[in-house]
Parts: sequence; structure tokens; C-alpha cells
Amino acid sequence: MAIIAAQVFMNYCLVVRTVGNVWVTLGPDTEDAAALDGASRFRTFAWVTLPSLRTAIISSTLLVFLYCVTSFGIVLVLGGGTVHSIETEIYVQALQNLDLHKTAILTVLQTALTITTFTLAYRFGTSSHEVLADYANLQRKKLHGGDWLVVVPTVLVVGLLILPPLASVLSKAFIADNSWSWANFSHLTSYGAPNALNVTVAQAALNSLRNATLTTTCAMALGTRVSYLLNRNNTSPRARYWFDILFQLPVGISTVVLGLGYLVTFSDGFFPLRSSWLVVPLAQTLIATPLVIRFVYPALTSIDARLLEMASTEGATPEQIWRYVQLPSVAPALQTAAGYVALISLGEFGAANFLAYGNQATLPTVLYQLISRPGSQNYGMALAASALLIMTSAVVVATFGRRRN
Repeated sequence: MAIIAAQVFMNYCLVVRTVGNVWVTLGPDTEDAAALDGASRFRTFAWVTLPSLRTAIISSTLLVFLYCVTSFGIVLVLGGGTVHSIETEIYVQALQNLDLHKTAILTVLQTALTITTFTLAYRFGTSSHEVLADYANLQRKKLHGGDWLVVVPTVLVVGLLILPPLASVLSKAFIADNSWSWANFSHLTSYGAPNALNVTVAQAALNSLRNATLTTTCAMALGTRVSYLLNRNNTSPRARYWFDILFQLPVGISTVVLGLGYLVTFSDGFFPLRSSWLVVPLAQTLIATPLVIRFVYPALTSIDARLLEMASTEGATPEQIWRYVQLPSVAPALQTAAGYVALISLGEFGAANFLAYGNQATLPTVLYQLISRPGSQNYGMALAASALLIMTSAVVVATFGRRRN
């Protein structure tokens, strides 16, 4: 049950974001017409609203299934060594048993499963770009007394599955020897007990921040450029379709499989990238770039074509049109995308667990090492590291989530 609850915690917002993105765009005319014909709110929802949300619900369901299938850290930590998934079994066979034959079979199976699920999600979704589009400025309907059937489950999920774990970690991080103390945080500059780590938690946090900075920079540059090229008029619809699939495909690839692929491919040979710290942010860039495209491309396509035509008629070059017309228009989408990419990099565990060794360990990998070692000091350090990760994520959300005037 703990694994299921954690999966709900991780994916609840995805469903809200996906279905809500479509729901707020539905015009009130059809629902108002149904109400005028005497339909109750329930019948209006069942026969008018729900069919309109069918595509979004199917798409979000498949995406949640995909993320649950590829979940690694949750199963590894909460499974306690007794509950396994394909992801954790790949990890065990590759790094603990060194059985490359079984690893290869499991990798092929996992890849086929994730690509199939991703293909179905892409097929049933109206567009892969709509899943995380920004809908903050769209019209919202006010709550009514009959909305209690929706409000109550939402409050229960948020109040029981989302807020309590965060509050519990933050509060316990400041408790040592049954009293409020900063002791757990003071140990973050140590290597745990007895020398459980190869790097201090503070250094791992700096590694994570460095990786997040580079990942965000590279993913934003690549994703924005791809979105710009996809939006060009001289790009044929067929080419745009295949490029869309190509750059969205990493969404359907397991981070564990990706990390294993980098480990096998770049360990030696003419390009031994595995020995460089750059391997982690580069792998994370591959994971995060599709997310940038899913934000920036819809923002570009929503720009009024007349503005672009007027700028072109006035003699503006494509570079000037981008700088003075398109870039200011998509700035909110770029800001939101950068925040999401930074959060993905900070919390990414699957690929980093394969690629970040020694003094290049990241905060999530160090956190897993701490909770895998006995001792009150290691447990306290794990709580402090978790609180540090939560607070860093909160700062990122506050920074990039701030609305522009």
C-alpha cells in the first residue's frame, strides 16, 4: 500500500494538469444549453462534459501507467527488497549480480512495454504537447454547492497523501534525541557513520545544483531550438509529425534503461564519457528536452500569425522576429519549462544511480545510500537531506512559478 500511496503522490498532479488543461478550455455554451433543456448538473457532466474529456482522461491514464511502470526509486526504497519491478530487477541484475544476459532481456522487455504505452498515450492524446501546456490565464468556473463530490476527494487526497509526508519529513529533520535540534543538518558535512558515503551530503547537493544548472541550460537551448524549427512554415506536416515523435520518444524510455545504456555505451572506447561528470547532466538533458518542447511549441503556435506577417512586411529578419515578437510571447512558457526541468534534474534518481559514482554522487543517490545504512546518525542525515531537497525544490517552484506582469 505504501508504494501505491507514493505513486498517487507522484502522479496525482499529472492527472490534474492533463485533464484540467482541457477542462478549462471547454466553452460554457454547451453546458448552458443542456441546463436550459432541463438537464441536471450530473447529467450535464455525464453526457456533455465527460465525453469532451475522454481523450484527456485516456491520455493521462496511459501516462500515469507509464510512469508507474518505469518507477524505480519508489519501488526500490519502499519495496524493502521483497517487492520488485522490472526496473529494480534490472538494477539488481546489472550492478549486483553482474548478469548481463538477464539484464539485456529485462531491458528489452521494459523498453517494449514503455514504448507501447507511450505510443498508445500519443495515439489517444489529441497532441503530445497538450499534456503540460500552461492554462493559468484561461477562464475558470466558480465552485458551487454541488461540487462537493469533487472537492471532498480532492481534499482527502491532498490532506492524507500529499501534505503529510512532506510535513513529516520537514518536522522530523529538526528532531534529534527527542528534542528540536540542528544536529541532523550539522552532520551533512560528514560522511555518515561509519563512513557510509564517498561524498558528503553538502557536496552531493552542490553536484545536484551544478547538474541542474547545466541540464536546464542545455535542455532549454535544445528544446527551444527544436520548437522553433517545428513551428517554421517551411517544415512539412509529415516531417513535423516524425520530428515530434522523435523528440518525444525519450518520455517513453525508462531512466534506468537510459542510464544502463549510457553505462554500457560510454564506459570505454573512443568516447569514454562515463568517466566524466558530464554524463549525468547530458542524460538528464535527454530526459528533459521533450518537456521543454511540450511547453514552448504550443506557445509558439498560439502566436497570432498576423503579428509575424506584419513584422516580416516591415522588413524584420527571422532573427529580429524571434527576438522582438516570438520570444516575449513565449517567455512565460520558457520560465515554466525551466522550472520543471530544474525540478526533474534535482530529483532524478534512475539514470544518476547508474552513472553518478564516487565524488559525483547526487543528492537523491546519497539519500538512498543513507537510508540503506543502519544507525541513528545516518537516519537523521537522510531526513535532513530530504528536507534540503524539499526546500530546494520549493525555492525552484517559487522562482520559476512567479508570474510575469
